[in-house]
Amino acid sequence: MLYARVLGSDQRLLVADEARDYMRCALSGLMALVLAFEPSRAEEFSCGEAYQRSLGVIELRKPSPEQRAALRRHALRAYHACMTGDVYDPKSLFDRLERSPN
Repeated sequence: MLYARVLGSDQRLLVADEARDYMRCALSGLMALVLAFEPSRAEEFSCGEAYQRSLGVIELRKPSPEQRAALRRHALRAYHACMTGDVYDPKSLFDRLERSPN
């Protein structure tokens, strides 16, 4: 469509189509920039502090060595998920870990 040579009213339609295509491209680029610089949930919530707090709660419970290892692995997985933004609500993930039974 960009390479067609048309005279008269058809040429105006071609220019309008090109303008609409450029506008779509510009809006798509703008949306990509907005989404790229939007703060993620992991940045709003301190993953490191929640991880350290969870480790403290685990140690206070005095679990067996096997349970301690399992809980610490679970806390580390939650920390990694929080840092990468893979989890929608990281606070509830760490809260659930701290409330879990030995």
